[in-house]
Amino acid sequence: MFSVLLEKIDISEFETWLYTEESIINSIEDDSFIYDLITLNYKNKNAISLLKEIAFKKIKYEEYITLVIERNCKKILELNEWNSIYKLFNEIFNFFDFDKEYFLMWRFYSINSRIDLIDIGYETRASIMFEMKELSFQTLNELKECNTTEERIKILIEGIETNHSKGVTTKKEPLIMEGVHKKWYEFWK
Repeated sequence: MFSVLLEKIDISEFETWLYTEESIINSIEDDSFIYDLITLNYKNKNAISLLKEIAFKKIKYEEYITLVIERNCKKILELNEWNSIYKLFNEIFNFFDFDKEYFLMWRFYSINSRIDLIDIGYETRASIMFEMKELSFQTLNELKECNTTEERIKILIEGIETNHSKGVTTKKEPLIMEGVHKKWYEFWK
């Protein structure tokens, strides 16, 4: 299911696996979650959205967010072309929500808020791309240290630690400007 939601496999591959996996077939009557998966019409144009609805009854939405962040951060580190990196970064940023206290997402917001400055020459693609890669690297390092889903979700909620040149690890709080943006939004809300 996660492989489909993370676009690692096509939904038709998942459907084929689902209908041929004997342990799944044998669990239909005992498990409403499996029943919902089996009875979903995978040919429906909204099948992915319906699959997400089913999935989030069973798993935490935050778990899905961390999986998308991890997948996209890995890809960002592998690429060097602006449009591809920006697309992946934007997929992560789409999870940003002023109403959620995801401090990790404020780090992505901080970078995203400056992308428009490229057009007026105040920022460069190279500098923004460097920051995207740096944040991706830091995020992946923190996520790979996690042993449980709860630890991964904690990183999303509390943010990440940053390694300084002396090797001392300190808690990375959102930048002051990040807090200002949130307060400004709350003021106008």
